Amino acid sequence: MFRSIRWTLQLWHGAILVAALAGFGSVLYLATYRSTFAEVDGELQGAARVFAQAPGGQDPAVWLKSIPQDCLRRLGWDERDQPYFMVWGADRSVIRTSSPAPDAPYPDDRKPDGADFRQRNEFREAILSGPDGSTILVGRSIAREEASLASLQWSLLGAGAAVLAIGLLGSWVLSDRVLRPIQTISETARAISASDLSKRIDLREMQSELGSLAETLNATFDRLEAAFHRQVRFVADASHELRTPLSVIHTNSEVALNRQRTPDEYRQIIETSLRTSRRMKSLVESLLILARADADALELKYDRIDLRLAVDESVAMLVPMALHSKVSIQSVGESVCIEADRDRIQQLITNLATNAIKYNREGGSVSIAVGRENGHALLKVADTGIGIAPHDQPHVFERFFRADKARSRESGGAGLGLAICQSIADAHGGSISYKSEPGTGTVFMVRLPVGDHAGCDAGGGEPG
Repeated sequence: MFRSIRWTLQLWHGAILVAALAGFGSVLYLATYRSTFAEVDGELQGAARVFAQAPGGQDPAVWLKSIPQDCLRRLGWDERDQPYFMVWGADRSVIRTSSPAPDAPYPDDRKPDGADFRQRNEFREAILSGPDGSTILVGRSIAREEASLASLQWSLLGAGAAVLAIGLLGSWVLSDRVLRPIQTISETARAISASDLSKRIDLREMQSELGSLAETLNATFDRLEAAFHRQVRFVADASHELRTPLSVIHTNSEVALNRQRTPDEYRQIIETSLRTSRRMKSLVESLLILARADADALELKYDRIDLRLAVDESVAMLVPMALHSKVSIQSVGESVCIEADRDRIQQLITNLATNAIKYNREGGSVSIAVGRENGHALLKVADTGIGIAPHDQPHVFERFFRADKARSRESGGAGLGLAICQSIADAHGGSISYKSEPGTGTVFMVRLPVGDHAGCDAGGGEPG
């Protein structure tokens, strides 16, 4: 129960409300108490001072002995509440007393000067020094005042209890309204499962900060659903891609074992299986790279490298492939130093250049340019090929996507090259984009952070 937000809010609200009511009630009661007794003390002190001052021309000692016994009597008051007085002489003998008056001991511990006050059970008394060493005491019962204060105390307790009950009830209703959207969020989150990721929080019931939280959670659920669907599609595509080479190897093995064959036939079967296994190995390595990139576990060995030099090395490696496809390939631009993993960067360059050659026209060209742009190294891979159809352009970086599935199958592509390029660029803190015009060609642009220039040749200009 105490881990519940509702009960925690209720307990805190109740504690604060009790503290506020107790403080307010205590201050009010104390103020009333002081005001009441200040009024009583002022009344008693005034009467005592009248007794201490004899009328003009009259002996004070005689005046004190002749004070009427009923001089303080008040009409309409109960006998129990009537004020009384006592006068002691210098020898502590009683000079005068009202009738009736309760027994009152001589005030031994009174102040030598000014008025002093004391309380004996229900009686409040004022004590004042009189003439000729006399002592004057005036008092009365304060039962009415005590009863009134007790009534006020019970009234405050009753009012406080009522306010507390109303406050707690209001707090419960308010907390229910506040926590209802949270309950809706929890129910929606519980309803989401691997078989149904389409549930979303109804934003119409959300307000203020909870509305912002609901929007954030809905966006998270959208990303989760998209990621899950990509993962399902990725597994299905990977299984499909791996099934073909495995079937080829399995079939060749069965053919080889079906009957006795000549050495040339065995050699042909083994070569076919070897080519297929190489393709499957390349696919598995590509899948491993993507899986590590997804888990932010792609191992990069950073070094200071010249991007233009890495491009030249990749171009030299791809020249035979370009000649075979009757496509020219060249590199241009300046030397740009970057902090990167040499092998991964060359893999990125090779993948982009290979696609540019494969999807080019006979007699076309591929240009790889290196330069700088807005503090970044810029790599441009441009071809004069068939381009990318508009309906295919949003999917070019998706895994296992092939714009021309027939040609990709023939060339052994699995549709992972551009996805790997994007993962490598992201892992280096860069980005990759493209522009394509069907029938004219495609330009891929890779932007990478520029590293320390020490050890690299500097140059100027923009890539062509």
